[in-house]
Amino acid sequence: MRNNNVVIIKQGEYMYNELKDISNSNEWKSVEKIEAGWSTDKKYKVVCFDGRKYLVRLSPIEYHEIKLKEFAILTRINNKNISRPIDRGICNGGEDTYLIFNWIDGVEAGQEISKLTFLEQYNLGVQSGRLLREIHS
Repeated sequence: MRNNNVVIIKQGEYMYNELKDISNSNEWKSVEKIEAGWSTDKKYKVVCFDGRKYLVRLSPIEYHEIKLKEFAILTRINNKNISRPIDRGICNGGEDTYLIFNWIDGVEAGQEISKLTFLEQYNLGVQSGRLLREIHS
């Protein structure tokens, strides 16, 4: 059943076949495809029956090794401002690799940054640079 771009899943029913063999997907109550962002990954917001929320990212299987490295790097980062990696694996009959992150409620930065003052934008850029340095070190 669809409701405002959200797929409501009945127990044992899957609207997005590419997600069906992800571990614990039977705990998902709803799945919302996310079209925003710069990445070419397919992205989904998942809400479990108990209220937990996750971000699921799918990439073609040829990116599996790169995504495993990304998962390992992000697992080492302890920063409340970025999503924490929860799980990774292969799905969609071996055609895709997936990463699952905790969901952080908020708005897309591109929509909000223009509302900030120049100094606030600058400080946000500095914070982002520090986070990127931590990720890449």
